[in-house]
Amino acid sequence: MLKVAEARSAWGRLAFFLFPRILYRGESRYTQPASWGGRAAMQGNANPLLNGPHAFLMIKENGRMAARVLSAVSRDGKSGCFSMFEASSPAAGRAAIEVAMTFQRKHGSARITGPLPPSALDYGRGILCAGFERRPPVMDVYNSDWYPKVMGDCGFTAVKRWLSFAIPLDSPSVARYRRVGEWAAARYSLRAEAYLRDPRRVCGALREVECEDSPDGFRGSEGYAKAWSRLRKACPGVRFSAVLSGGRAVGYAVTLPDGTDRARLATVAVAPDFRNRGAAVALLAALIEALERDGVRTLDASLIDSENRASRRLAERAGGVITHQYREYSRKI
Repeated sequence: MLKVAEARSAWGRLAFFLFPRILYRGESRYTQPASWGGRAAMQGNANPLLNGPHAFLMIKENGRMAARVLSAVSRDGKSGCFSMFEASSPAAGRAAIEVAMTFQRKHGSARITGPLPPSALDYGRGILCAGFERRPPVMDVYNSDWYPKVMGDCGFTAVKRWLSFAIPLDSPSVARYRRVGEWAAARYSLRAEAYLRDPRRVCGALREVECEDSPDGFRGSEGYAKAWSRLRKACPGVRFSAVLSGGRAVGYAVTLPDGTDRARLATVAVAPDFRNRGAAVALLAALIEALERDGVRTLDASLIDSENRASRRLAERAGGVITHQYREYSRKI
């Protein structure tokens, strides 16, 4: 029999936080999120979803946790979302989504959307819908293949699709891409620097390039230094690269190590006045060269909005092929 409980105590929150590690123990395709990111998601000052009414909800079966979900309502109470959704069976998954919607109705929400990332610097979102045979990139979402059906059973429809591309660095396409990047750097007087190490230079680049492509965590009120410090704690091997015009940073990229011969390209952002002027190509060409020196053989470009033609074209021209697809869902309640 399935029972609903809310994680309110410290022990309850800990059980909520650790559930995925227990659920996917022994599953080689599960990429464990950084422990800092998970802990931060439980705190209001680091989780933007906790600004309004919210609840960490658990489904228990025979005394053991069978599912979890964070249900959160916006500050104005008109809409809500769910996050941190994990379940051990379709029945437990449906029960978790239903209790999340019940919480939303109680607080007057008219629509629920998700799964959304639980923290501003979280690089995973949505539900994995295709690509189950291959381990997702580091800090990306992993779930069982029946999750999409659970969402359909609960009346949700997909509203957004995200893609992950794998770029083999030894392909002829990458060699051509590097030549184009070198040409673009010379043509537009650009200079790319891979792996900036000085936090002051990193924060300066973040400030100069800030745009709609920047992750939410790099545009918040906490400041660039704190955002960068938190990301380094979440993923100690994170690498920051920038492309400069004169002394000004006009683009940057964030890469996350995989611990194997793979790395994840998590963010590419270019200042609006330097788009279509070779900045992204010059930056990635230099970054690829640095990754190859580190022994990386495959670069995972993830996550890319399926409607973002520029980012898709950037990955495809480098020889990238789609390996994973994720979806966000929504429904009226």
